[in-house]
Amino acid sequence: MCSIKSVMACAYGRDKLISLLASPLVAARLSYRDLITVSGIGLAGHRTRRGCRGGADAKRARLFKCWPQFGLVNSRSIVNKCDDLIVSSQLDLLAITEPWLSSLNGVTCLEACSPEGYSSTHVPRMGRRGGGVALVYKGTMQFNLHPAGSFSTLELLDITVTVKSVATRLVIIYRPPARNKNQFLHAFSALLESIGSSSSGNLLIAGDFNLHVDKPDSVEQEFLCLMDSFHLVQHVYTPTHVSGHLLDLVFSRATKQIVTSTWVSDMFSDHFGVHCSLRLARPQQPTKKVTFRPFKSIVIEDFAKDLASLPLFSCPASTSEGLLKQYHLLSSPWLNEDIKAARRTLRVAERRWRKNPIVVHREMLCSARNRLSDLMESAKSSHLKGLIADYGSDQRALFRLVNGFLSRSKALRLPQHSSNGIC
Repeated sequence: MCSIKSVMACAYGRDKLISLLASPLVAARLSYRDLITVSGIGLAGHRTRRGCRGGADAKRARLFKCWPQFGLVNSRSIVNKCDDLIVSSQLDLLAITEPWLSSLNGVTCLEACSPEGYSSTHVPRMGRRGGGVALVYKGTMQFNLHPAGSFSTLELLDITVTVKSVATRLVIIYRPPARNKNQFLHAFSALLESIGSSSSGNLLIAGDFNLHVDKPDSVEQEFLCLMDSFHLVQHVYTPTHVSGHLLDLVFSRATKQIVTSTWVSDMFSDHFGVHCSLRLARPQQPTKKVTFRPFKSIVIEDFAKDLASLPLFSCPASTSEGLLKQYHLLSSPWLNEDIKAARRTLRVAERRWRKNPIVVHREMLCSARNRLSDLMESAKSSHLKGLIADYGSDQRALFRLVNGFLSRSKALRLPQHSSNGIC
């Protein structure tokens, strides 16, 4: 048989070259010029991996284009947290445990935390603060909320998400750590039986179970046997808590295999986020409203007058810090240099712990996280106290300040109306 160089040098016709498709020559490494020549005449036209990037990040980038992305986080208060996560991770679905939302302001807070084009729903904890479960999803998805049974040992959100006529039942679970484990197993078994009797299609169960399945005792072992008896496969194998335990779990039916890839991402609270690629059709991109400035219709003279009337020009500050504040208004007025430095320290500690997860590095990470939390709480408190002192006895301004800080919106009140006289 001729070598690669001799084949390229010989005068073979198209039919002869096509007959070589099944020969070992196709799998041989060709130079770039020879590859272009052979591909142009119909030989070696199959797609190869030449020129493709390798590594975990490149594989995940390819998965983002093929399959919808699902995320699971334990947020410990979701306020001002999930917007960046959804956008940066290109998530289509985000399940949230412990969002700490109430029945009064939960909808408003979720809408404020969700990117444009996304919808949300949640089930708050009734009677006291904390807990709860929530879901943020693309607005182009159809969903059907199932009535949740009365369970005292777990909190759940049971919903069916439909994408291009393919329905997937999603159950988000949060088990408070103080609840009895045996009672939880009994209630969870009843829940699985009701789900199995009502649907046999795609099923995804995710949440914070607060069970140490990485080091199972008798209860955890019984829990895993229960999931196995319902033919449910667990997809998370990396610790999801700063203590080194595996608490956040994702299950799917073994017969469906809708989860193609799972990995643990960055720290979100004292838990790490869990990301999954689902073997489903990707939902349509939501319609995005784009606003722009009509530069052609701007009157230059009026624009110049508006600029001249700004405090930066009309009454400039005498110090460099004052000029900086006039030039650039911070989105978070309580943000200071100490908080920025603490954030950088936390990111360094997290990277160090991920590279070498020993006890010392984990303690340094927890210490940096706690210091950042204390600094932010102190700065927010000082800023709010200063605003309250500035407003003084202005009750209207004080109510407006409190409503804005608590994300309260004025309820729409409709006039009373009777439909008895309408035919």
